[in-house]
Amino acid sequence: MNNDIRILIIEDDPDGIERFNKSHEKGECAECIVDFVSTGEEALDLCKKHVYQVIITDYLTGSLSTLDLVDSLKIQPEPPIVIVITDQGDDEIAVQLLKNGVSDYLVKDREGMYLKLIPRVVKKSLNERNLLKQHEDACRALIESQKRYQRLEENLLDIFVYSHDTDGVFTYISPSVKQVLGYSPEEFMRHYSTYLTDHPINKEVDLLTQLSIMGKPQKPYEVEVFHRNGTIHRLLVSEIPVFDDLGKVVAVEGIAKDITDLHKT
Repeated sequence: MNNDIRILIIEDDPDGIERFNKSHEKGECAECIVDFVSTGEEALDLCKKHVYQVIITDYLTGSLSTLDLVDSLKIQPEPPIVIVITDQGDDEIAVQLLKNGVSDYLVKDREGMYLKLIPRVVKKSLNERNLLKQHEDACRALIESQKRYQRLEENLLDIFVYSHDTDGVFTYISPSVKQVLGYSPEEFMRHYSTYLTDHPINKEVDLLTQLSIMGKPQKPYEVEVFHRNGTIHRLLVSEIPVFDDLGKVVAVEGIAKDITDLHKT
């Protein structure tokens, strides 16, 4: 731990403050900024002036209980981690506190051994907070990326994205297929051969698809397919095999671009 970490300890017993200072004057907490207050009300006032990463407190903090304290801290943009010191035999209280937002707890013993555990519990709680934040940030980034990708797919005019299984049956079609071939994504979930014309250019489609399923990427190739209205369209197709963790091909993903007008030209 370092001096970027600010800890607030709620302790109304001067002896308790002295024991903490003696226990940690040369330990890991010595590098942190540590403040002391006597009650939960004083803690809330001090939290308006400083940003604390950790609050360590007894279950009762004057007229304010720990649960009241935790609820009052939730309005902050990044509420501090709360670690509670409980007496022996207060396991039910500790469990209730954990359910209501307390990060961790320590059991107070007469010998004061719990004081030596404080740095370990603080570090553990901070690490858990950081991991949770990283997970939340990653989830938000993924959702935003998916939204951008969806917006992109929906606005493609002459391209659609697809995937099909190793049997050749489509398992995903982007909404832009409606713009290109007139089908809804739900209508298009059939075997790829359903849409092929009898043009000679389609004779190699099965071979190229099987090579992709075998894990061999192929160069882009052209196919001729039927539009939903019966007209014929020429597509430029680019596909890649998709592997599972064991290196087995489980699907083929591709992009199809409508080049009908270009082909006519």
